[in-house]
Amino acid sequence: MIILEKIRWKNFLSTGDTWTEVVLNKHRRTLISGKNGSGKSTLLDAWCFNWYGKPFRNIKKNSIINSINTKNCLTESEFKINGVQFMVRRGIAPAVFEIYQNGELINQEAKSKDYQKHLENNILKVEQRPLEQVAILGSASFTPFMQMPLGARRATIEDLLDISVFSRMNSTLKDQQKQMKDEYAEVSQRLSTGQRNIKTFEALLETITNQKDDIVNFKRDSIEQAKKRLEVISKEMTAMIEKKAEVEKKYLEKKATYDEYQNAKNRLVHDCRTGEIRDQKDEDFYAAHDHCDVCKQEIDDKFKSKMSGEIQKNRRDRQQLRDMIAEQDQKWMGIGNEINAMDQEIRGFMTSLGKFAGEIQTLQGSVASTIKEIESIEKKTDDIAKVQAELTKARDEVDRHQKLLNGFGEKSNYFTAMNEMLKDGGIKTKIIRQYLPKMNKYINDHLQTLDFFVNFVLNETFEEKILSRHMDDFSYYNFSEGEKHKINLAVLFAWREIAKRKNSCSTNVLILDEIMDSSLDSEGMDNLMTLLESIDPATNVVVISHRGVNESSFERHLRFEKKQNFSELV
Repeated sequence: MIILEKIRWKNFLSTGDTWTEVVLNKHRRTLISGKNGSGKSTLLDAWCFNWYGKPFRNIKKNSIINSINTKNCLTESEFKINGVQFMVRRGIAPAVFEIYQNGELINQEAKSKDYQKHLENNILKVEQRPLEQVAILGSASFTPFMQMPLGARRATIEDLLDISVFSRMNSTLKDQQKQMKDEYAEVSQRLSTGQRNIKTFEALLETITNQKDDIVNFKRDSIEQAKKRLEVISKEMTAMIEKKAEVEKKYLEKKATYDEYQNAKNRLVHDCRTGEIRDQKDEDFYAAHDHCDVCKQEIDDKFKSKMSGEIQKNRRDRQQLRDMIAEQDQKWMGIGNEINAMDQEIRGFMTSLGKFAGEIQTLQGSVASTIKEIESIEKKTDDIAKVQAELTKARDEVDRHQKLLNGFGEKSNYFTAMNEMLKDGGIKTKIIRQYLPKMNKYINDHLQTLDFFVNFVLNETFEEKILSRHMDDFSYYNFSEGEKHKINLAVLFAWREIAKRKNSCSTNVLILDEIMDSSLDSEGMDNLMTLLESIDPATNVVVISHRGVNESSFERHLRFEKKQNFSELV
């Protein structure tokens, strides 16, 4: 059982730089009052933040630190477990997280997350949700058991009965099953690979011992065929080279004569064009001038007529030259066609010679490769022992992996049996069945104390069935808010009874936050006080309220006020 002794905090929410401390184990019943916003519920947030790193209410972490001072936010709790004294210090700006056991700091070398796990799993041995279910009933972020979905109800009960370990075991089992599945797939893959290796080595051994000569002879025949083809290609290339040389000789001779004619023709054509330009220029001059600009003499018509006759004669002579060139072009056209044909023939020779050269290179490469293959095959004759050794090794690997696969079958059967035990319908359900009657009895006893006479039953799936006096079948949500509060209180006190007997998440503190300010009427409040009177005297009850409550029912009254924007305990 956890004996929570005190909680203190500063620069936490609306609290300033002065420590606020609440001792929780000295008074059986404590009333905490104050106006809305005065900070009276900060106790819950400081407690939950100190132990679990998050407040009771839904408050963002960066909003926890006091917005005015903005630093040195710090919480501390002191408690005992089985006579061992603990103190937890947690804060923000700067970040602080320390756990002390009997006054000495516990090793902080581990990461913060692991340090939190150590606090929850090894010291407190209770998570935040189950603790809230047995120690807190509030109107803020707390979700009453009856308002939880069925999965969350089951998880809460498992934590309460200390059987959530079976869920964690089941989760671990699933991880191991997945790991086994992966290992099985890997071993199966290696087995298949080994079996293929055996076939490969057996085939190689057979090739080496029984087919060596046939393979070598076949490859040697292929070498001979390649050599014969090389001889044929060589002869064909020699003949083609000689033929190409003959054609090139004729081509060069005719090409030289043809080029000489073309050059002469081009010179004559050029002379004709030059003469035409000159004659046209002279003809235009005589037509436009009667005096010579150079000698300043008169140009008479007789001289003009003479010069015009010479120009016409020149034109007739040039026309005759053009006709002669056209006649010669007809003769040389055939020679040009012969030259083009010979050029195409030479190009064809070059293409064929290139193909022959490529085929020669391929054949030579094939011969060299085949020779290496023959050498490799002949060398492998000496490797028979090595291949046999590899074959033996592969067979041993296959046998080993086959045994591993057989072992997986036994392991799978074991996992299947464990899964049947650890799943929701297994051992957890058997334990829950044993406790369900007691749970229902405690709930109904507390409902009667609260003057709410119904028959409340939770089944194995934690669905509720509530029968009224007229035997009508109701659910939790059929009732008024006041009646729901009574059910919530009854469930809370029932869980405390179970926790006390299980010693799983049992604590000396029970905090009711503004429960008396909501839907309970005066009679319901009287019944609640009667219920509080009936619980274990070792339980320290704290009631938080902002409306008038009979103070005589409490041993201590703490009041919070807001002074100059800071909450104070007055």
